[in-house]
Amino acid sequence: MLSFLRTLFGTGRLVARPAKHQFRPQLSQLDDRIVPALNISASGGFLDIYGASGQERGTIEVYMGVEESIFLPGFGPIAVYQNGLRQPYTWDGQSISSIQVNGMAGVSNSWGSPDDRTDTVILNGVTVPGTVRVLLGGGNDRLTVQGRASAGQWHLDGDQGGDRVTFDRANVSGHVRVERTETVELVNAASGTTATSLASLFVAHHNHSTPVVSSVYLAPGTAVRGDLAVEAEVGYLDVAGRVLGGATLNATLPYSDWSLNNLSYANVLPGGEVTGNLTVGRSDLLAGRATASVEGRVNGNLSVFGSSAADVVLVNTGAVVGGSMTVRTAGGNDSVFVYGTVGANTGSQLTDLRTGDGNDRVEVGGSARVDTVSALLEGGDDTFVLYSGAGFASMLVGGGAGTDSFYGNRTQPNLAIGTFEVFG
Repeated sequence: MLSFLRTLFGTGRLVARPAKHQFRPQLSQLDDRIVPALNISASGGFLDIYGASGQERGTIEVYMGVEESIFLPGFGPIAVYQNGLRQPYTWDGQSISSIQVNGMAGVSNSWGSPDDRTDTVILNGVTVPGTVRVLLGGGNDRLTVQGRASAGQWHLDGDQGGDRVTFDRANVSGHVRVERTETVELVNAASGTTATSLASLFVAHHNHSTPVVSSVYLAPGTAVRGDLAVEAEVGYLDVAGRVLGGATLNATLPYSDWSLNNLSYANVLPGGEVTGNLTVGRSDLLAGRATASVEGRVNGNLSVFGSSAADVVLVNTGAVVGGSMTVRTAGGNDSVFVYGTVGANTGSQLTDLRTGDGNDRVEVGGSARVDTVSALLEGGDDTFVLYSGAGFASMLVGGGAGTDSFYGNRTQPNLAIGTFEVFG
């Protein structure tokens, strides 16, 4: 038995991952030509894991758990696996304070450039006082963060390709920054009882010439405990979980045409909640098409800044905006639909609409409950519809240049109507 243990631990050979980690994803059989292609070093408190350029790496896993905390000579204090086998590396004995994983580009195709091989990186229970930095490199790569994890900051970079970063059953402390990544998702898909929760999240994806897409999704039962911000030329934010701070979705500034190539789309889904303010679009530029849909709850203010494209704002039946609602659009045929509650918080809350030029349409539904409304439809042939049953404290509605239409009861108390040419 003693000779067997020396053979296993004393030579720094590869050790298979313990089988009782039942919660980890199952690994599919890899092709025989996939060989270890990692360089690992640990010195000065810095663990550096980087792929050899031009080779496939398959799945890289970094674990800090009960089993991995048992020191194995030749393997270092933090377990690093490649394709299910624990990898040996040299360690100078200093406590690890920061971790970097550099996937680099995959193998090259016949044209000499990296192809779209997928690298998978899994970080489970990683806890360090410094920075965790991951650069996935070329290809359509996957990064998953699981377990209770903590770092001074997280910097996760997809680099190139259709990359996906997933926080699955992950309770993460420290600010998280994700760059150049097509999809960021917070889910509770893995087995376990830990609900996914991030301290704060910032997502940035832009290239300033060709529009790139970045989608952020919070599944039911997940949360961002602080602020959430997304900056992308084409950005999607879907909240079915909770944002306990504010949420911002801004289009970044490319050199191409704003109105055709840029989109900020935010959707607070049924059951979703933003505790602070929700801001969609850029107030400094009024550029980039904006779409905002509230089907859940925004406890703070809702602000939407659109462009000369067709912007859309919806507060659906049963939805609640606790504070004020501000809509500013430029040209374009814009649509604003208020069917839910705006201004539920104590005190006077203003619904302030300025739709700019274009043939715009504003509807206040019969299920709507709003406080003070000021709607100026400005240029274009605009339409304002006030349905029977709508509740409001006061309402001022005005048309602008063009042939504007007002539909609804014009004799209601506290309703002031400006210039309209058509009534119905």
